[in-house]
Amino acid sequence: MDFDEALRELGVDADPGDETVRRAYLRKLKTRKPESDPEGFARLREAYEAVLAIREGRAAPRTRAEPLASPVRTAESSGASETDAEPQDVLERFRAEFRGLPADAPPDAPVEVARRAVDALPDEEEPWHWLTSALLAGKRLPEAVAAYRAAYRKGHLVFLAELVQDFAQELVDEDIHVLGRVAPVHYLWELVEQLLQGGAPAHAARCLLDALGRTGERLAGAPPPTIWFAQTVLRLHAQSRSDLAVEVTRHYAAWLRVKVIAEGIGHPETASLWRRAEQLNALPRDFSPDLRILLANAALGDDLDSVRAAYRQLLAQAPEKTRGAADVVSRQAPDLSSLLGLPTRPVHEPDSSGSGEIALGTVKGWLQLVFSVLATVLLSYLLLFRASSSSTRERTVVTEARIAAEEFCLHLPGEQQSFRCFQLHRMVDQAIAKQCPRVHPEWATVKVQLAAWAAARNPGGDSKVAAELERMKSYQEDFERSLGRLCPP
Repeated sequence: MDFDEALRELGVDADPGDETVRRAYLRKLKTRKPESDPEGFARLREAYEAVLAIREGRAAPRTRAEPLASPVRTAESSGASETDAEPQDVLERFRAEFRGLPADAPPDAPVEVARRAVDALPDEEEPWHWLTSALLAGKRLPEAVAAYRAAYRKGHLVFLAELVQDFAQELVDEDIHVLGRVAPVHYLWELVEQLLQGGAPAHAARCLLDALGRTGERLAGAPPPTIWFAQTVLRLHAQSRSDLAVEVTRHYAAWLRVKVIAEGIGHPETASLWRRAEQLNALPRDFSPDLRILLANAALGDDLDSVRAAYRQLLAQAPEKTRGAADVVSRQAPDLSSLLGLPTRPVHEPDSSGSGEIALGTVKGWLQLVFSVLATVLLSYLLLFRASSSSTRERTVVTEARIAAEEFCLHLPGEQQSFRCFQLHRMVDQAIAKQCPRVHPEWATVKVQLAAWAAARNPGGDSKVAAELERMKSYQEDFERSLGRLCPP
């Protein structure tokens, strides 16, 4: 194709500027799509390359460009729609259209192609990757977040993991709810830290409670130590969420009450930090929020001189209110009052309510209550164990499926593990809910994707890599068997 022919194909006048050529190409590209008009797309691409080559002093292509893929049946030629083509054929045509975009195409161009690809192939992961990448490249962040969310709602849970990684502060309640059900427990503990650091205490507390509720699952791993929970409670106070701090404390104490007592007595640092957290929890709801934040930061180890200087500043700004709050601290929170350098009432000082005897009596009563509750729980467990053999067998199948999912997940390589784990646990949840018509096709798709990935991972036939893939395959087969017990083929 010579220069004049190329210009006519692009629909521009002689000797146009570079910007005119580029705009003409992009304008024509909207009607010359490789998935519906591969011949026209090939001619347009050839014309654009010819004009660029001649203007840059290079030789124009000598032969006419071939279509990038064989034509698909179009509505005009066969009365059939684009959806009649095989998904992989349609996907390849969109790949060709992306390759055909010029390097200096405006940011909207790849977004437009990606949106059409997503509309045509919503069940394929790749178009969603194109869309999120194009939106991020164009700095259209709100649209990118919406695309991540739309993708994982379509079942592509890898995009939920990416949403957490890139936009943790944009998470909404729905995202946290899904994470609490399908994410590995160890991942939830890490996410609590990430959310607290990012100033999202409500979502952090929700993740913590979800993880705590699932810690009894096998292979879930041990929860963080008590000192971590104490620090988390203090950090919730430091972010003005005393309500969440109290809720987390209540759930943790109920879940592992005996462990809390043992660690509180046996480890001085843990005991001290936990006492400070409980004393903050016990302060009145209408307690000064500014002073509460100061106390929480002091308990977490902030420089005491800075904390006390901030306290004096509060005292100067609102003397009456701050003195009243400090008096409450002196009477109810001796560990915290010492951090501020406030006078505290001696423990043995009597008052009209007999507070000198409260501490010992409270501890004794609390211990009696704990052992009573523990005995009741053990007795109830024994009775339920004897009366629920069929129920136990069902739970065993569920437990085996969760274990198989976690083991398979742990033996996946890093680049697959981050999002496949979500899929595996989600399929188990669906199988438990008897949503087998959804489980079977999803598992079939995952197997095909894993097989393609494994084939590409070891093209040279390396024996070490082959052994790793074989080991992964054995865990995959274990998972498939356990899934089959919940959802028979």
